[in-house]
Amino acid sequence: MGDHVLSQDDINKLMVDKAKTGKKVVRLKGGDPYVFGRGSEEALFIKENGLEFETLPGLTSGIVCLNTAGIPASHRNMATSISFITGHRSENQNEDFKKYAKLPGTLVFYMGLKNLPNIIKDLIAGGIKKDKKIAIISNGSSPKQKVYTSTVEKVLEEIDLEKIKRPAIIVVSDTVGLREYLNYFENKNFGKKIALTRDYESTIKDKEKLEDLGFDVKIVPTIKILEKNTDLLEEKFKDFSYDYLVFTSKNAVKIFFDKLIENHDIRDIGKVKIAAIGEKPKRNRKI
Repeated sequence: MGDHVLSQDDINKLMVDKAKTGKKVVRLKGGDPYVFGRGSEEALFIKENGLEFETLPGLTSGIVCLNTAGIPASHRNMATSISFITGHRSENQNEDFKKYAKLPGTLVFYMGLKNLPNIIKDLIAGGIKKDKKIAIISNGSSPKQKVYTSTVEKVLEEIDLEKIKRPAIIVVSDTVGLREYLNYFENKNFGKKIALTRDYESTIKDKEKLEDLGFDVKIVPTIKILEKNTDLLEEKFKDFSYDYLVFTSKNAVKIFFDKLIENHDIRDIGKVKIAAIGEKPKRNRKI
């Protein structure tokens, strides 16, 4: 909030200007572009400027973050409706939240942390049950996720809103009580940090796999793979009379074949028998 590189008008103009030069433009958003993402405003502006567009739906935080917090958005015995409500309004535009107090299901407030005191005041004035459960999900669906729970009546007393990291989403629902049983996400390896010290390229896939398991992974290369003796290798290519070619690392496989194909026909080594020590060198070029 309040930390934008470009204004919305500038974003709209930039997309249209680039598209009119013949470029294909992708506007990438978090969540769903039509759920409090101003996607419809942008699409209308594009259309008004005589251009075509396609919008791909995404997963909105009001679904994803509730899931990872162990809070069902709906439950046939507790919440039979879901309301997505923006807690943040344009400048000089006030909102009366009393009307939402009468809704029977789950209330999900986007961008409402700063305005939560007003939201709570209006909900209570509108007749919502004071013991209704409430949760604030900070950094939902990420390893930094934190969930704060309370009731509508006590949330402002029990939770220090200033200490909650943004982005945050607010949920008012009886289903918040199910978090005790359905919180699978936070039982992963969150909080555990791993440093991968190999060269950068070798650790990319390992980083992705470990992050899927919940680890906080940093790549801290302590080595760098450099080519060596390539002039000598080039001399050997000119008269390759060896019977066996043995690779001891996947880096050697890559360097050897990259240099070979650069200036020579791979059939020049067609008669040689190739061996690999270890699985990675074998997989690298399907030896």
